[in-house]
Amino acid sequence: MVTLLPETTRKLGVPRTLHFPRPLGTPIGRPGDRQAQARDLELCLQAAARLGREEMAEYSGDELSYPV
Repeated sequence: MVTLLPETTRKLGVPRTLHFPRPLGTPIGRPGDRQAQARDLELCLQAAARLGREEMAEYSGDELSYPV
């Protein structure tokens, strides 16, 4: 799941989540920005492959940070 509201997502216990700190309505980039959207979707796939149950990865800049 992609989330813009990490605190709410944690409370719900969503299995695997990637947090993009962006404005509401643009979780994986601005409309029409295909290059950024493709990059963000790739990050989503990387996170899904690596995260365990109820873990959340955080996106900052061009990299992901994972729970320790």
